[in-house]
Amino acid sequence: MPLQVTAAQLSDKGIKEVNDDALVMHLPEGAGRRSQVMIAVIADGLSSAEEGGRGAVIATRTFCSDFLATDLNWSIKTAGFKVVSAINRWLHGQGQHYNHRYSTHLTTFSAMVISGSSAHIFHVGDSRVWRFRSAQRSGQAALECLTKDHVIQIGESSQLIRALGMDWRVDVDYSQIDVQVGDYFLLTTDGVHGVLTTDELTNIIQAHVISNHSSSEEESQSIEQCVQAMMKAAYDAKSQDNLSCQLIHIKELDLTTDKPPHLSSFPPLLPDILLAGQQVDGFEIVSEIHANSRSKIYRATQLSDQRQVILKTPAAQFSDDVEALHAFMQEEWIGQRIVHPDIVTTLSPEQPRQFLYLVQEYLAGQTLREWRKKHPEAPVETVIQFVRPAVRALRALHRRETLHQDVKPDNFIVLNDAQAELPNKIQSHARLKLIDFGSAQTGSVTDTRTRPGAMEYAAPEYALGEQVSAKSDQFALAVTFYEMLTGKMPYGDNYVYARKSSDFADLEYIPATSYNPHVPTWMDAALMRACSLNPENRYEDLGEWQADLERPNYDLTRPKMPLIEKHPLKFWQTVAAILLLGNIFWFVLWFK
Repeated sequence: MPLQVTAAQLSDKGIKEVNDDALVMHLPEGAGRRSQVMIAVIADGLSSAEEGGRGAVIATRTFCSDFLATDLNWSIKTAGFKVVSAINRWLHGQGQHYNHRYSTHLTTFSAMVISGSSAHIFHVGDSRVWRFRSAQRSGQAALECLTKDHVIQIGESSQLIRALGMDWRVDVDYSQIDVQVGDYFLLTTDGVHGVLTTDELTNIIQAHVISNHSSSEEESQSIEQCVQAMMKAAYDAKSQDNLSCQLIHIKELDLTTDKPPHLSSFPPLLPDILLAGQQVDGFEIVSEIHANSRSKIYRATQLSDQRQVILKTPAAQFSDDVEALHAFMQEEWIGQRIVHPDIVTTLSPEQPRQFLYLVQEYLAGQTLREWRKKHPEAPVETVIQFVRPAVRALRALHRRETLHQDVKPDNFIVLNDAQAELPNKIQSHARLKLIDFGSAQTGSVTDTRTRPGAMEYAAPEYALGEQVSAKSDQFALAVTFYEMLTGKMPYGDNYVYARKSSDFADLEYIPATSYNPHVPTWMDAALMRACSLNPENRYEDLGEWQADLERPNYDLTRPKMPLIEKHPLKFWQTVAAILLLGNIFWFVLWFK
């Protein structure tokens, strides 16, 4: 029996001029995860934060859309934590772009995901999730609050101590409770539950929805009337805040989703050999274009619109590796979350898949590595033209709290229409696209992990088990363009063997100018900073690095002058002050 619910929601600004609350609801529909879950999300943007209302809207909408795009084999808990973590980091990051003392995108957040016979609750702040069971089923009618307010009481007022966007990491309350047919779930912001008692909310529910209805239409109307009655009661109680609530009635449960995922839940891989002309799920194979130990890629035509695409499937050796298959599904999820002109587009199949593969746009061109082999003497100015789209692509990933973790020349495609005039003429808009999310991670910027991707491009923090961040992708991108300019690696061939801090301490940056005399000193300085072995010495933002590659930043190359030469007046004033203090000190000791 499929999951069936009846629900209603309402939000109003109340006595305030602006409504900083937000709510989103997904009812079971379609196929895949969309058909198996019901989602209700409510948020209250902090009015004290400049963009609190916008943060609430982003948090609710993004959770719903991103959660529904997660791999069906992920647990609800895993999917929810990944999505909430990514949202929190994005909101916090937005706050860092403003010159304010406090973050600007702060919001409470409560989400409920119903799947199988369980409700999964993700909660931060003081919005609330409730469950109501009628007296006929529970022995006593009860409205039970399932969340805890994250506030402290200061005198007669309360202070929120936890919210999305408040810090890079957020402590999310998670709980899983049982669900029965006939249960009601209520989500409210403090504009409602701050003025209405639990008994008052219970009485409103009992007065409007606890009765027999002759039709689904009547039940739906009663749910809507109940929500309206709650809003009116809160307004009449002189609520000083925005008013929002959601009410859901469980009519049927889909118990088949309670079964744990296993190998048989994945579709089979594409056949090991596909020949031109063969058809798969509405695609016609054109040719095999790539195969390695990790995956196999085919060029294909989407028959519905004759669009050229690629089909990517895991290598045959992973057919019984559940962890690898999960990682492959995550690659598709990450790709579908990121839509950007400098990143390969990951498409949703138009019909159910019989096999395990992902669909991406076909890019006519060559890798950055192949391009350099064809143009080993390309002018420095021409090579640097590729930096701007590469930086745009990585910044787009980082804004969605996603690390690529396998940045290298093989994972950038130089599009054919960008090659017409290169390398002999500089292009103002070099066309480049970032590909391959096989090593990417979302919402885990501070996690530690072993080196992903190609070792010669991976930042030292991977080998050392230290915190990784967007600066780790910056390191790999700097190494990539160092190689594009010189054909060599910045720390020599021994870099891949470094494992300990002492190993990295023995490494020394080799100036790019020693391999390519056409590289300006100021450009070499920018490359050296971006691929520093110490992440603290790298750029705070890739945009700064791009700027330093495109025009001289003499602060990077200006020799360090002694203070007496740089600021002679301040130097002698400081010396005089020190001598005066010394004389006073000895004078006091002499007459003591």
